[in-house]
Amino acid sequence: MDSLATMAYEVAKFCIETSFVVPGAFTRGTAHFPSAGHPNDEQTTLAYDRINHLLDQVGDCLSALTPPEADPQAVADEIARIVTLPAGSRPARSVIDFVNDGAAEVTELSEKLRIEFAQRLGLGDLLVPTVSK
Repeated sequence: MDSLATMAYEVAKFCIETSFVVPGAFTRGTAHFPSAGHPNDEQTTLAYDRINHLLDQVGDCLSALTPPEADPQAVADEIARIVTLPAGSRPARSVIDFVNDGAAEVTELSEKLRIEFAQRLGLGDLLVPTVSK
């Protein structure tokens, strides 16, 4: 994602805004956890036998932490909300996380540091989409 965030600098001079939507874990409403934890073929699954229970444990724990209102539709709703915002006011990143895994705090800190670093490099103007004259 950070590599893609660099793209924001490259396209800002063409008045193109970028917003990254960072979804948290959704244990219901998607097929991610039932299908992503284990490889499809038995030989590979057996090779990971020592940790297979950990993948199940993580899924079970995330399910227990996930409130009933956590719905993947929230991600689509956030994308729709961002698209309707006026130009120049869209967030660089938005976190949709119902289990509070720390992604929002990490995003806030990384954005602060990214902005400070761009300004130290003299590239603060690339933080806001504009058309060069």
